[in-house]
Amino acid sequence: MIDFGGSNYVESELAGLRPDVVLLPAGGGKIADYVGRLLRVLGQPPYVIPTHWDDIDHPLTEPARDWGGLDALRSAVAATSPAARFVVLGHLRTFTL
Repeated sequence: MIDFGGSNYVESELAGLRPDVVLLPAGGGKIADYVGRLLRVLGQPPYVIPTHWDDIDHPLTEPARDWGGLDALRSAVAATSPAARFVVLGHLRTFTL
């Protein structure tokens, strides 16, 4: 598993890594082809779990609310890696491979 917090990356530093799961932040629109470049260099991981897509001002005791980046991230993943499973975790849920 690889977790990207939202900063850019150097593709040559990731070459050869082949994670099963990548935690991918919503946003990144100011970085050219952020999602596409990342998924390609990682060998098209089979699972993508979005991070940083929820409204941080919303209470943690309630289900998350999308601030508007989730659909764009889902579309970018589908465009680059259509076979990847895009997994949005429900409130207080876990994910098991």
